[in-house]
Amino acid sequence: MSPVELEKELRDLKERVERLEQMVAHALQGQRPQSQPPAVEAFIEDLRQKGLLITSPPTILASALRWRSLPSEIQEMIRQEADHLPPGLTASELILQDRR
Repeated sequence: MSPVELEKELRDLKERVERLEQMVAHALQGQRPQSQPPAVEAFIEDLRQKGLLITSPPTILASALRWRSLPSEIQEMIRQEADHLPPGLTASELILQDRR
């Protein structure tokens, strides 16, 4: 790569890191970032108009805030427990059994 290309790539990476740092700071405060890149906002709005994305109800937002406020060690313990559940019937198999 030429020095000019390297400088451009470095600038791009710095911008991405700054954006990620802002997102992490907001997440640690239990807030969503104030703005997103225009392309992302347009995409999200398009999904909402098509009925594929809804605004989260307050109960879901409260649950998400509680999850984010947990220490990372607790979150990891919960993930480990969920990832290693004993094998059993799936939800669809239970429904089929109830219909019989």
